[in-house]
Amino acid sequence: MINPVELPKISIIICVKNSVKTIEKAIKSLLCQNYLNLEFIVIDGCSTDGTIEVINRYKKFITKLIIEKDGGSSEANNKGIKNASSDIIGFLNADDFYEPDILIKAGTEFYLNPSLDIVSFRYRVINENNGTLKEATIDEIVFDNDLPKCLGINAKFFKKNLFLKYGYAIERDDKNRNLISNDIEYMIRFKILGYEGKNIDWIGYNYMSHNNSLTFNNSFENLIRLSEDMIFIAKMFINNEQLMKDNLAWQKIFVKWKIRYRYRIIILCFKLKKFHKVIENLIIGFNENNKIKFFLYVFKRILKKKFY
Repeated sequence: MINPVELPKISIIICVKNSVKTIEKAIKSLLCQNYLNLEFIVIDGCSTDGTIEVINRYKKFITKLIIEKDGGSSEANNKGIKNASSDIIGFLNADDFYEPDILIKAGTEFYLNPSLDIVSFRYRVINENNGTLKEATIDEIVFDNDLPKCLGINAKFFKKNLFLKYGYAIERDDKNRNLISNDIEYMIRFKILGYEGKNIDWIGYNYMSHNNSLTFNNSFENLIRLSEDMIFIAKMFINNEQLMKDNLAWQKIFVKWKIRYRYRIIILCFKLKKFHKVIENLIIGFNENNKIKFFLYVFKRILKKKFY
């Protein structure tokens, strides 16, 4: 049996702004882990709703507390990574919570398999009003060329060296906005450059789905924004000749993304009755893609009545 003292140090990063209703549950789910070698980092973007007062109640358990304005979640996460002093990093959203023993299980895997770069657990999505919406299967957390709808990034634990070796999360998009889907970008980058991972068939993380969620908010406006993220990521990889040189499969995926997500934006704008945006994105779609491929994709989707 492994002595808990021997398990590796893990840094857990909570990035938060104005989550007074949920932050305490998130903190308690971490502290009840009773993981002996824990570094607890909180990055607050200057909350104004009482979140900081809740955080201060647990200040004696927090290793590093940084309260300052930032450019969004991507910048805050990078700040947390750079401030982490351990070799292993995990991210806990202020809206979410851990299952008991996830840190013990993660630490044990890294202890027994020192060559691992990422340990992934299954996750659960919970609606704040209607209970469990989804439980990810073991197959759904396998990361390959067929990206899952939700990466479950917070149900993963990373060697910090991955970020030091391959680069931190991209913080801004081409319009200088916070890149919401930064995790998709760096997971693809890590996949292309190479990492050793292990998937654990056990639910260790709970995502809370609500109207303000960036990942699980299905409002048309939010879906448009996420689609714009995916197009930006696709273009970024396509233009990276060094990464794409020997990765034809990924290159084909990114070409399809540009067409698929531009079409999605067009349809969503149509549903919102923003017809000038429909025309604008049709023109962009023709200009940024192979015109024939883009036309055929749009034509086939409309013909099949697949309006998404």
